[in-house]
Amino acid sequence: MKQPSSASYRLSSFVLAFVIGSIAACGDSSGSGDRALAGEYEIVTVDGDSLPVFARGAGFSSHWLLSGTLDFRTRGRVTDVRWYETRPTSGPPSAPFSGSETVRYTLDGDRIVVFRDYGSQVYNDTGTVEGDSAIELKLRDIYNAGAALPASGPGYLVRYLRADAP
Repeated sequence: MKQPSSASYRLSSFVLAFVIGSIAACGDSSGSGDRALAGEYEIVTVDGDSLPVFARGAGFSSHWLLSGTLDFRTRGRVTDVRWYETRPTSGPPSAPFSGSETVRYTLDGDRIVVFRDYGSQVYNDTGTVEGDSAIELKLRDIYNAGAALPASGPGYLVRYLRADAP
């Protein structure tokens, strides 16, 4: 029986190493080992204030954040939905309306980074995860969920609690 050449052996070793490395690289897109977030988290406070909170003024009216959720159903992706109403200076408020976007996130220990991409402009919201029960994120703007690049500002500390606890 003919022995494999050393070149053939090196090539086989290289292919085996490549396959093992490729399999390992495909295992986790969240950046967090085996841990990923799952379930739905609801906004409970913005800068310590309960909802609804003032989100932005717009001429003769203002927009108020009524509620919001982060929905972690796909590994490494989260859907951010926020509900608002417009309150004119006189007259009744508008019917509630929503904005939503599905974005990428990474999780490293208890640190979460949410990547928001608006074409040529990208920014990140960062925060912490408290076990499986709460998330605190520093959001650039609370009046946005997929419509356009939000205005830059001081940022808002938004606290979410797990809505669908197991």
